[in-house]
Amino acid sequence: MLKTLYFAAPVLAGSMRLKALHELVEHAPIGMCVLNHNFEYLYVNPCLAAMNGRAVEDHLGHSVAEIVPDLYRRCGEVLHRIVASREPAVEVLITGETAAQPGVVRSWLETWFPIEPPGAEPLMAIAVREVTHEKGLERELKIRDQNKDRFLAMLAHELRNPLGPISNAAELLGAIDVPLAARVQGILHRQLQQLTRLVDDLMDASRIHTGKLEIRMSEIDLGAVVHAAVANVAQRIESKRHRLIVQVPSRPLMVRGDFVRLTQALSNLLNNACKFTPDMGEIGVVLDEDNDAMNVVVRDSGVGIDDEDLPRIFQRFFQVERGRDMSEDGLGLGLWLAKSIAEQHRGTLSVTSEGLGKGATFTLRLPREGSAPSA
Repeated sequence: MLKTLYFAAPVLAGSMRLKALHELVEHAPIGMCVLNHNFEYLYVNPCLAAMNGRAVEDHLGHSVAEIVPDLYRRCGEVLHRIVASREPAVEVLITGETAAQPGVVRSWLETWFPIEPPGAEPLMAIAVREVTHEKGLERELKIRDQNKDRFLAMLAHELRNPLGPISNAAELLGAIDVPLAARVQGILHRQLQQLTRLVDDLMDASRIHTGKLEIRMSEIDLGAVVHAAVANVAQRIESKRHRLIVQVPSRPLMVRGDFVRLTQALSNLLNNACKFTPDMGEIGVVLDEDNDAMNVVVRDSGVGIDDEDLPRIFQRFFQVERGRDMSEDGLGLGLWLAKSIAEQHRGTLSVTSEGLGKGATFTLRLPREGSAPSA
């Protein structure tokens, strides 16, 4: 059927084509109109008339300013600019009121483009699609997202309060000369480290999302950052009997950055490698440089990332569920935090993987000069 229409359309008689075009515009589910150089309606379709709350015949011969004064106040300048430049404006968001629903602010995506009939004055055509419902959903989702962030920030704050007393109690167990006490103390220490890391991630996620994460810039040796991050995860690497290969130049590689935050970002990458690499697997960290940037590459021989998950791997709260011990579950914030910290240093964090079972490679690139927190 489509093929038949494709070949039949060009041979339609002129009057038939005009009639088909007229029917299309009259019954289109989007608003359409044509204006003259004074912005008076020469044609308006029923859909646009319904949006404006006026009959089709009430539009003809009247200007946009008369029919929809609130909208004209908001878009009149753009209309004049299009007339002067003869350049179209595509899907401009307009909000305002019309006679169809007085007092109700609605939203439209409008496309304005000039048309120049042979031997006649230039005209302007407008196509309008109402997006009030979509914008309402967008606002609702934004409010929900803000409420979620406030809740998570409050939760992190409340969870942090009891960590100190619990940690102190764990230390007191060390004074008890009983083998079971030492074993319990070890369990408490490991769980406290995990809980502290989760709470810290929650608090930092809230700070980043609200633009309140503090970045203290100074000249630092990126090699020292690598060694600090490796020390942070050494116990975890040892517990899983991973083979760790670290390649750092003997000379300092200086970069302007926040030592603590960059160590945090790299620690998150190493923790991620530990989480997704089976026992006795291999993890590599390589620090090098090129003409434009310093590069820290973290490779692992772990479960890898399939093509479907790669575009989402740095999303906040995103977690890959396959091929790992669920007892090591986190919040899905570590990689997002690492990428956010990299971007606040005007750097980048990227990932590649050849697929499931073939490991993953994360590359942190930091500019040689002029690195500073993003505004």
